[in-house]
Amino acid sequence: MDVNNEYTSQANKTNIDFFAFTWGYLHVDDPEFLGVCGLLGKKSNHLIKTATGNDGIISYSYESNSDGYPTKITRSQTPAHNPATTYQITYS
Repeated sequence: MDVNNEYTSQANKTNIDFFAFTWGYLHVDDPEFLGVCGLLGKKSNHLIKTATGNDGIISYSYESNSDGYPTKITRSQTPAHNPATTYQITYS
């Protein structure tokens, strides 16, 4: 499957690749899980805006706190195979 990713200008300040979680292919027992934490390869320096592939376009929008860390990610897909999903992120 070919996927073309477009990124925002907003820096990904976290050490987590949120895209891997929200894409829907990632499970804890899969090798890709290591990549989410930066243990395989290099995570993106910026937050993903869209992923265009064979199944359509997945779009992401973000809300961030005053320090620039994302606190809410909304994922939607065109054509809409599933309703939009919103992820709430809390830092401690």
